[in-house]
Amino acid sequence: MQLDKKKGPLDKIKRTVVITMAAVAFISTLIKLFTSIITLPDDASILLVLRFPPSFDNFIVTSDLSGMIVLILDENELLGRSFYELTTDYIWWISLSIVALNSLFQRIKIKSKSV
Repeated sequence: MQLDKKKGPLDKIKRTVVITMAAVAFISTLIKLFTSIITLPDDASILLVLRFPPSFDNFIVTSDLSGMIVLILDENELLGRSFYELTTDYIWWISLSIVALNSLFQRIKIKSKSV
C-alpha cells in the first residue's frame, strides 16, 4: 500500500508545534537538572547557580558552593524567580510528557497505516 506523500499546511503546522514542544522540553529539562536557587543560611543573598553534577533538587539552603557557577546574585529577590519556579516545577515534565505521547501516537499511527 502506497502512503500519501502530500503534506498540507496543517501537517507543517503540526510539525512546527512538535519541534517547538521538543525544544521547550529539552531546554526546560536542562534548566531543571543543571540550575538551582541557593539561599545562604547566614545571609539574605539568593543565588541562581549552574551546578555540576546534575540534580532534581532546585531549592537549596547551603553555604558550600563547590562545583557550582554563580549566574545571578541578588540580596532582595531574583528577577524572574516565579518563571524559574514554574519551569522547574511544571513546564519541564509537562512538555516532556507531551513530546513522549506525541512520539508514541505517531508510531502507532505509522504502524496502523502500514497494516
